[in-house]
Amino acid sequence: MTGLNDRAKMALALLLAAGLGWRASAQAPDPPWRHADAPLRAVFSMPAGQRFALVELPAFCLSNAPLARVAAYHGQAPRPVRVAATGSNTVSLMVNGDGLPAAAEIAVYAFTNGPAIQPDAAFADPQPVSVTILKAGANEAPPTWEEMHFMSTRPEAL
Repeated sequence: MTGLNDRAKMALALLLAAGLGWRASAQAPDPPWRHADAPLRAVFSMPAGQRFALVELPAFCLSNAPLARVAAYHGQAPRPVRVAATGSNTVSLMVNGDGLPAAAEIAVYAFTNGPAIQPDAAFADPQPVSVTILKAGANEAPPTWEEMHFMSTRPEAL
């Protein structure tokens, strides 16, 4: 009986080892690391119907070095990427996915070998959007008739 148990244990161990090896190979399709000197990367699928993606990365890597430059790729082809904004903890990047198929995979690499990255100066919109925030409490009315009329107007009528 113990011989049968030993053989069953061995067969089970072989099946588990084969299954774990198959599972590891099934998890391998993420793209190989392209830049050895890039300590950080983000891999994502481009949303269907979107031309651009906004990606946020940590402003500092584990070595506490600031991000110096970035690069983006779809397969072997480089993709345009611009620095939209930098903060104390994050860097926001705009990746151009124009012309890519739906669910295209893009890899963004961040490098730390240089001075801290800055937002692109030419990235600002020459015609920024103006926003008016009106306070509307539960039992409060706007202080002027114009603001009351504005709040009661449907957006498509403006």
